[in-house]
Amino acid sequence: MADFSGRKVLVTGASGGIGAATVRRLVGQGATVYAGGQDAAKLRKLADETGAEPVSFDLTSEDEIRTAVSGLDLWGVVNCGGFGGEIATPQDTDIAVFDKVISINARGSLLVIKHATPGMIAGGRGGSIVNVSSQASLVALSG
Repeated sequence: MADFSGRKVLVTGASGGIGAATVRRLVGQGATVYAGGQDAAKLRKLADETGAEPVSFDLTSEDEIRTAVSGLDLWGVVNCGGFGGEIATPQDTDIAVFDKVISINARGSLLVIKHATPGMIAGGRGGSIVNVSSQASLVALSG
């Protein structure tokens, strides 16, 4: 087990299962955790349970991300926020759903990194960024 005492970490997707579990684990290992997500009620409940600081924002909005994360004194980021989309063949894919997946899963993670890293670099303490992804990148689906 790692000791994260004194380290401040932002976890996106904290209003979902993997993100909330990550918050619990990091808090249990001594980190100060900012629980980021879109569902303010779920974030508040998680904060009450763990002591994490809720930070509400929409991963599709650069303005919301910038406002939420730019001022945080971070050592690390765990990007767990994501949208599952649909399972469809290329010819049956709904492009609006595909665009939402890319906007949240890829663009949203990049925007969090874009606005979190300047403060991390300025702090001069090193740090880590972890991007969580689906097993779909490893396993082929029929079609």
